[in-house]
Amino acid sequence: MLARVVESELIDRPNIVLLTVGHTGSTVLSKMLGTLGWNLADADDEYGESVSVRNCNIAKAWGKIPSVLAALPEPWVIKDPRFCEHLERWMPGLERYSPTLVWLTRDSNDTRDSHTRRGESESLLNRRLMAAKRHFELWTGQKLRLDYDQVKAAASLFRPNPSIAAAISPSRHPAGLIVRRARSGTGTDDRAAFPDRQREVP
Repeated sequence: MLARVVESELIDRPNIVLLTVGHTGSTVLSKMLGTLGWNLADADDEYGESVSVRNCNIAKAWGKIPSVLAALPEPWVIKDPRFCEHLERWMPGLERYSPTLVWLTRDSNDTRDSHTRRGESESLLNRRLMAAKRHFELWTGQKLRLDYDQVKAAASLFRPNPSIAAAISPSRHPAGLIVRRARSGTGTDDRAAFPDRQREVP
């Protein structure tokens, strides 16, 4: 009985491709989605990224994409900053899974400062920002643009989870977030993608 209830709760949840240029709070969001029932599959603890997806991008092993995706239990969430460069390579394989594209953005100055502190080039960041914008504009399925500040606000709801609590600064952000599943284009519908946990941020 419990298994049927869990299955029914997950059946309407979309698979998610989390698009990020890096250092935008995507690790926090990925772990939040895992807490809410999305499957992180073979994600690592440090970044919340599927190791098989990341290795596929690093090796440019495009022929392995169908088998990598087939091995992920649905509903899954996958992320890798290298999607900025390589998302087109994944499109044929992703089509059958009808994923929602979630583009996680952050204040450009904060993102740039974070990259600089880690010794990453500004030119790489600029290329990824332009690529992410293009991917989002051309995506024909469901899509959602989400800001880092919204994720920080929502993260306060998940403080009992140590892996999430460790990734944010305590006692700084108001609780609450409603993320609405976006239709193709810029419109939204009324179904919350994160049910039962949120109230709107003012």
